[in-house]
Amino acid sequence: MPLTNLLRSFSTEKSIGLEKPQSTIIMESLFMELEFHIRELEEQEREQEKQERRKKTGVDYSWLVTSTPKRYEISHIDRMELEEFGRQVQPVECSKVIALFRDAIAAERDYTKLAGLLKTCIKQVLEGRPKEETMSEWMHKSLVNLKKIAPSAKVTPISYESELKPSSSSSNFTADGVESLPV
Repeated sequence: MPLTNLLRSFSTEKSIGLEKPQSTIIMESLFMELEFHIRELEEQEREQEKQERRKKTGVDYSWLVTSTPKRYEISHIDRMELEEFGRQVQPVECSKVIALFRDAIAAERDYTKLAGLLKTCIKQVLEGRPKEETMSEWMHKSLVNLKKIAPSAKVTPISYESELKPSSSSSNFTADGVESLPV
């Protein structure tokens, strides 16, 4: 699993004391995921070929083979396109990209198409981002919200004078009561 390689690379980098930008870390994790699945599909294809040869010949000569199998490498153009798209991925979106990629791999068995598949997954996540508002759009939306909050012109009384009664603890300040107060 590429996660162990990723953790191992992070632990060695921390001991060195180097700090990498987040975009580089995201790119490395996406490429490690891609390369892991390419190697896994290559290995499955080699095993299938061995099984087919064994069925045809009835004999297993695999122990005679000493050359290492040629591994698939992503083309330089595809790698550059993936790096360009990958730099736009935010750290919170990285897991979404990997989850989409793993789901898409379930249907795709050709390892030569995996780079394009990852690029498609990155595009899908980037297009799913909420659209950034321009200043004029934000101002318009804010003004509309303020209009909804503005008080209405119609004023209604809360209670009528007949309902208002002075409390029993308050003094009666009438015209004669005021003259009797010591000044």
